[in-house]
Amino acid sequence: MSTSYLSPSRRTLGPQPARTVAVILAGGIGVRVGLGIPKQLIKIAGKAIVEHTLEVTNASPVIDEIMIVMNAGAIEQLDSLKDPERFPKLTRIIPGGETRNDSTQAALDALGDDPDTKVLFHDAVRPFVNDRILEDCVEALEDYDAVDTAIPSADTIIQVDSASHITGMPNRSTLRRGQTPQAFRLGTIRKAYELANEDKTFHATDDCGVVFTYLPDTPIYVVEGTAQNMKVTEPIDVHIADKLFQLQSASLTADDSLPDLSGKVIVVFGGSYGIGQSIVELAEQAGAAVHQFSRSSTDTDVRSRAQVKKAL
Repeated sequence: MSTSYLSPSRRTLGPQPARTVAVILAGGIGVRVGLGIPKQLIKIAGKAIVEHTLEVTNASPVIDEIMIVMNAGAIEQLDSLKDPERFPKLTRIIPGGETRNDSTQAALDALGDDPDTKVLFHDAVRPFVNDRILEDCVEALEDYDAVDTAIPSADTIIQVDSASHITGMPNRSTLRRGQTPQAFRLGTIRKAYELANEDKTFHATDDCGVVFTYLPDTPIYVVEGTAQNMKVTEPIDVHIADKLFQLQSASLTADDSLPDLSGKVIVVFGGSYGIGQSIVELAEQAGAAVHQFSRSSTDTDVRSRAQVKKAL
């Protein structure tokens, strides 16, 4: 049976001034990733993807409150995030619906009555969103009722028919690849969904699409995203995201202080080049005794238990 979470500090509050709420959409089941668990729960760099995303939004000064809409069948997997000291802005974890649109509407039902509330909908599996994107979205809502995040397309986009014949090649300079957050005034996105629900043919893949279709006179402003603000959807995306976190961790500059590792022994597998080599060099600078093993330098294959045991 699905459950929901409401932070104790939010249970008895009266009317509040207009606020900015980040809604983290984590309702997916991750079929394409193929790891047997919802993709938002896949661990990268030691944490579930949704946890990385929550950390960024919780740290943003422009976000007042955070709600997570979670896959109803796995909502208990987020119990560890219900920590007011670590995530003071997280006030609700509620079960999502069968589709992305259903999850959005579940959030809309829980957001109160103030039509001026600023709402940012963000994919839980986009853990590399940054402060600048969040700030740009919130700032744009001062002048617009709907805001999207997108980046230019580096590829030529073609249009095909049912026979896989090209029927059109739009000008790439006018095309963008949509990302999230997508931001709205609450009254606007709520009205768009009310109209959509009256349409029996309603189908949209994102929330800006609902506004674009059902409130065509509402301009949708686009803020610039980043290539790093990727969505973890396919198996290869998990590996790319892991490397991005590794690169972030390894990006120490000359001005950053290193810990004192004197007297410590560090073993690095894959330490002959790339990030592994950088870890070896930094650990040695910090005073550690470092032993590195790799296929190219010591003929150690980490896929072999016997070779790893021998190295250790």
